[in-house]
Amino acid sequence: MWYRHCLPCLSMMNSGRNEEQNRRIQALEQQVRLLEEALKQSSRIRDQWHEANRQLTASRQALKNSETLHRQVTNSSFDAILIVDDDDGTICTANPAAVRIFGYPAQAWEGMNIAILIPQGLELKRSHLYQNASPREDLGTIFQQVETEALHNDGHAFPIELTLSVLDTSPPRLMATVRDISERKRFVDELENRVQERTSSLKKLSEAVEQAPEAILITDCFGTIEYVNKTFTKFTGYEANEVIGRNPRILKSGQQDVQFYARMWETITSGQHWQSRVVERRKNGTFYPALLSISPIMDNEKNITHFVGYHQDMTDLQILEEQFHQAQKMEAVGAMVGGIAHEFNNMLAGITGNLYLAKFQDDLSQETTDFMNNIESLSFNAAEMIQQLLAFSRKGSVARRTIPLAVFCKETLKLQAISLPESITLRSAIAHDEMAVKGDPILLQQALINLINNARDAVSGVDDPEIFVEITPYTAEKSFFERHSELSVRHFARISITDNGCGVTPEQLEHIFEPFYTTKEVGKGTGLGLSMVYGAVRSHGGAIEVAPVEPHGACFHLYLPLMEEGDHDVLPVKADKIMRGCGETIMLVDDDESVLSTVQSILETLGYIVITACDGQEAVDFFEQHDDEVHLVLLDLMMPRLGGVDAAQLIKQRRPNIRILFATGYDLNKTLNMDIEESGALVLNKPFKITTLSQFIRRSLA
Repeated sequence: MWYRHCLPCLSMMNSGRNEEQNRRIQALEQQVRLLEEALKQSSRIRDQWHEANRQLTASRQALKNSETLHRQVTNSSFDAILIVDDDDGTICTANPAAVRIFGYPAQAWEGMNIAILIPQGLELKRSHLYQNASPREDLGTIFQQVETEALHNDGHAFPIELTLSVLDTSPPRLMATVRDISERKRFVDELENRVQERTSSLKKLSEAVEQAPEAILITDCFGTIEYVNKTFTKFTGYEANEVIGRNPRILKSGQQDVQFYARMWETITSGQHWQSRVVERRKNGTFYPALLSISPIMDNEKNITHFVGYHQDMTDLQILEEQFHQAQKMEAVGAMVGGIAHEFNNMLAGITGNLYLAKFQDDLSQETTDFMNNIESLSFNAAEMIQQLLAFSRKGSVARRTIPLAVFCKETLKLQAISLPESITLRSAIAHDEMAVKGDPILLQQALINLINNARDAVSGVDDPEIFVEITPYTAEKSFFERHSELSVRHFARISITDNGCGVTPEQLEHIFEPFYTTKEVGKGTGLGLSMVYGAVRSHGGAIEVAPVEPHGACFHLYLPLMEEGDHDVLPVKADKIMRGCGETIMLVDDDESVLSTVQSILETLGYIVITACDGQEAVDFFEQHDDEVHLVLLDLMMPRLGGVDAAQLIKQRRPNIRILFATGYDLNKTLNMDIEESGALVLNKPFKITTLSQFIRRSLA
């Protein structure tokens, strides 16, 4: 400054002054220095003030910006934000989202209490909040979050998520953040329903797999077992924990070769389904037939992740197939027998008829008569064999009558006991129940006799031989129908024939009812006895079973359907005698000339006038001209041009009360219908005994 340059001059000008002046000058200098320092300090203070003023302006602007930002965040928030007085619950501030969520207009919020919106709002005091809320150090507040219900302006309640925070203000305030969770609730409910449905569906699927009648096995893509159901354990004997983690080769029986499994693996690893019959081995080492199906399980990229195998036990089906093959063999035998039965029985009828006529010749020696009787007996034996074959194949007709079993079996056993050796004990136990069956008494009697004779042969050479016949009522159970699925009747009469003889082996059981199968020595059996019994029982709607008896012997069970009460009729009594005619006229119709002439001669010896015709058409033509002369028409069933049934219908059209009698060697084409039988016409099977012929004629004319 300028006074700094003046100071030296002043000093020189006043050098002569006194010491007082010097002191004054020094004081003045001191004051100048102090003034200079004060000016410097004032400048620094002024700079600091300017800096402070700048910072204050910046802080005010930052606060304004922060308030603007918070206002924008609050106003743009999707959730309702309410500032509430903690003392009385009065709402101080509400953002636009609150207007939208609760439905109240902006002007309605002034002075509104939170209890109007949230019934639990009044309970949420600061003290309650502090007791139950959780501190959040990161936010510097204490908050509580709950799900509750709020009330809309229109009165409906809706679910909300309520978050309460403590604001550090004076007076105390709470910030309530309200989120409408209606959509989320609907989504969660829908998701829960879907999960429940899916869980239920999976449970059903799991139960279906677990309780399936087939054994189900699931492996990974390498063939390691991961799951088996209960049926797998039932079929194989392996528990789940014994096979999980192992390979299905534990079921290999050795009856399929390596190539078989190679083809199977090649098929399933290529993504294709595979199925085949196999023989599998159980845990106990036994084998069983199975139908095995294997399918690959793939992910979304078509990669194989697992294999599922279905094992169906084919034991029952195999038994049914064997029964079917057995039935086919029976059908083949039946077809063969049916094809020859008609012609064969016609020839036998001619033989027996001629024998009857020959016996009336004079000068016959006793030896010749005996020969004729033997020929006649052999002829009827041959006819009986044909009937047995037809019965075995169920091709023959069954003349059904009511048979009271107690009386029927007692009479049969009484007659059969005579033919048994005295060394054999024949015992019986016949129930006292009034059991009756509908059937052919001759056929059933022959079946019973065959079984007793079979037992007689079985006990030959046995110490204390014994045959026991028992008749009891039997009510079929589930296991019975599993063995005989073709039957539906529940109530049977069971005839059991038990012996203590040589018994039957499992190999014999497989073929025991086949025709011409016999274990007897040559000349001691035809192999048709049990076949006839089988056919007879089946033709009566029944079943037959055979089982070994311990320690020795066998037991045959015959099951015959019992008649219901009220269905019984009377079993006719037969008289074994010839009944002669009284000059009635019989029209005899048969296409076999030898049978025609032989029967004509027999009828004439019985006292009838006989008119013959060689087929049905000739009989109809003659009857139209001489219908008043004929008392009875005896018709063969199977004839060329016009068969017996059709001819009988045409004859009855002209004269409804004419008596008809049919004769047949075998009704191959099943031409005899129920209408003819129900009309009262009788059927005579060839070859017939003369006594039977005479009785049928008299019954028809009666």
